[in-house]
Amino acid sequence: MRLDNFVAELIRTSRTKAIQIIEEGRVFINYEETDKASKAIKEGYILTIRGKRKVYYRKYNKNNQSRKTSNKYKKIQLE
Repeated sequence: MRLDNFVAELIRTSRTKAIQIIEEGRVFINYEETDKASKAIKEGYILTIRGKRKVYYRKYNKNNQSRKTSNKYKKIQLE
């Protein structure tokens, strides 16, 4: 999943607004700032959006018989 899509889904906004937030330097992947909206998000990444939220990203199968995967993320308590 691309970073801009994931940010848009997390904060329930458009991809255009998500790209703007990324380019402003408000998004961190594994505590490192990123400004590349097309970056691929991988399982196990910790994504922080300054002023919004911090999440742990992982994928899982909806059921064992299906090959479909679903995106799931867990909100992390902010310090």
